[in-house]
Amino acid sequence: MSAILWTCRDGERLWCDSIDDAVEEYLDILDGEWPEIATVKGFERMKVTYDGGLILERMLEHLDEEYGDPDGDPTDPTEEMKKAADALVKIVLASYHSWACVECETVTVNVRKWVEEHRPDWL
Repeated sequence: MSAILWTCRDGERLWCDSIDDAVEEYLDILDGEWPEIATVKGFERMKVTYDGGLILERMLEHLDEEYGDPDGDPTDPTEEMKKAADALVKIVLASYHSWACVECETVTVNVRKWVEEHRPDWL
């Protein structure tokens, strides 16, 4: 697991792509009243999973409602249908980019040392 987004605040909105950017953004809003230590949380994109059976179930239900025998039994999925649904999910997820993130790393930063190294003009 490797963090791609960082924050020192809540994880509601993530846009800092480095620890240094997150620390700077955090300290900048504190306007000089800094804590000794800043805790930086790292986030990675959530791994998306989806069940092909769910797609197939919804599709067959829709088809049965629109075109099926109103007095008949619902259509049972065939093995071929199940394989096709799983293949569709695999193709879609291969190019889908999740917005949702999950915390995967925490780093503590000595604020004074960080400012001296990265923003000495703030001292």
